[in-house]
Amino acid sequence: MKNFNEAMEQYHLIDSLLKMNDKGFFDEYSDNHFLIKALNGEIDYFNKYRNLVKGSIYFSDSNMNATNFILNFSTKFSWFCDHFSEDDIERFVKDQLSAGKSHYEDEQFFRAIAEVNVVNFLMAFGPSHLKEAKYEPKLGKNGSNPEARLIYQNGITVDVEVKTPGFKKMIAGDEKGVLIPTLLLDDKEKRTFEKQCAKKEIKFILPRVSKLKDYINSAGKKFEIPKDKNHINLLFINWTYTDVKKRGYIEPYSLLYNNLNGLLKNKDAALSIGINEEALRKISAIVIYQDSFDSLIFGDFRYMWNGYNFRMLPNILMDQELIDIDIIKDVLRMNPPKKNDDMMPYAFVISERYLSDAYEVTEFINRRIKAKIKREDNFTYFNEAYYKKKMKEARKRKAAYDDLKQKGYIHDNSYYDR
Repeated sequence: MKNFNEAMEQYHLIDSLLKMNDKGFFDEYSDNHFLIKALNGEIDYFNKYRNLVKGSIYFSDSNMNATNFILNFSTKFSWFCDHFSEDDIERFVKDQLSAGKSHYEDEQFFRAIAEVNVVNFLMAFGPSHLKEAKYEPKLGKNGSNPEARLIYQNGITVDVEVKTPGFKKMIAGDEKGVLIPTLLLDDKEKRTFEKQCAKKEIKFILPRVSKLKDYINSAGKKFEIPKDKNHINLLFINWTYTDVKKRGYIEPYSLLYNNLNGLLKNKDAALSIGINEEALRKISAIVIYQDSFDSLIFGDFRYMWNGYNFRMLPNILMDQELIDIDIIKDVLRMNPPKKNDDMMPYAFVISERYLSDAYEVTEFINRRIKAKIKREDNFTYFNEAYYKKKMKEARKRKAAYDDLKQKGYIHDNSYYDR
């Protein structure tokens, strides 16, 4: 049994965690485990991921952050536990939430947290009252399973799978700029674009297509083919830990949904990189998202709407007899992207003093991509006019923020102050 901070134990809201501790659920947890440290009044995780804090008015000192996390996590995890058997929860706590036990890694813990937050969101805010929840139902090949099956009183069934990729750090932070294409390129295009970037000393990184392929294929093995439009298979991909800190979700969003060769729109493109056709017949929609300090500390997926840090992407390649986008919208409380949604053909990081170099590189790429597109173009292109427009919008937001701060509605050390 672990020993926790006495001050933390006074909160009756964490009784469920204390009971788990009494039962020995946390005995093999590392003392460096995020949850154990938080129960002792310490959170230093966001020192490493400062970008997640940007935009939060709730970020505070380590002790207050720990208290907020524990009170919210205990309440919401208790609610999660109420929907599944004690054996299921014990297995989840010991095998997944433990995040490697003595070989603990924060990344594994937050993969487990992502599952809890997504499933809780769907159980609480689904299309009607939840009738039944099944933890890791063996639906797929060789007994493989998604995270959960949720059955609602209105007859809708949702099977959900959650993936949180890790990323090898490829951006050092001292580059003039970094460009990651967000569409499929042939070998000649890769060489041409990389050469153009090299001329301006901008680092060229190939998109992480293989991660999407692997997750789609993995989910395809765990799901059943939907029986009808009321049976929905959802794949959530948590792209939070990409090394593109701001709007990093653009990379998977564009790879999946651009009108040139998006993997959920162009079957030939999907098959060409090794996506299984069976997976394309099963997955109803993919949700791409990036967490924030608020969504993690409060354990509430709804914080994705604060900044629109997600995209809900219905599978256009699915049998139209088995998919109804209106039902998916009702299940998720999300709409598919609209045109002019700032989807770019590249994820781009550039130092402001090198903007002129960036304009040259992106204009070169823009021309070649536009020439390839024969159908409606749903890309937004980075150029000088786009940048000036966004800077003007940012100044307006900053002015509104300063006005609220002057009136006392926002305290110091919030949002733009960091």
